[in-house]
Amino acid sequence: QWVYWIPNNKWVDAHSANGITISSPTGDLVVDYGFASWPTPLQLGDLRDYLVQELAKPSNIGAITITSMKAGPAQGVAGDQTQRFAWKGSRQHPLKGRQQVQGIMYLHVMSDGFGANGFEAFNVFAPVSQWAKTRAMLEIIRSNIYEMPTG
Repeated sequence: QWVYWIPNNKWVDAHSANGITISSPTGDLVVDYGFASWPTPLQLGDLRDYLVQELAKPSNIGAITITSMKAGPAQGVAGDQTQRFAWKGSRQHPLKGRQQVQGIMYLHVMSDGFGANGFEAFNVFAPVSQWAKTRAMLEIIRSNIYEMPTG
């Protein structure tokens, strides 16, 4: 079960056991979160490349082609690392067609050294024309997404 904050009840969520996508009523503003176990230890660069490929596929948020990406410093120690990537690109919005978008991808890779490996990732983005005025709100949404245990 997911618990999260949204600005009003017109915002839309789509979720599964491994993630949630929250978008504005127009679908222009998006906060996306996902996590998974992984068969082998992951490096931050491998996860970034995998997610860039996944974003390029058609989906409920539209296919995104990232044209530029700037990496922040990696933090943590081997087995538990985080990194943030600022990016720009174009998106095929499901209803509005091509949009120039910009966002931030937050990555976290984990490995306990005994075979338990995984990742979690957030991606927040908006049209370039709306990024400056909506980024703070998107970050509030991102920081207020929680998965609650069931049962």
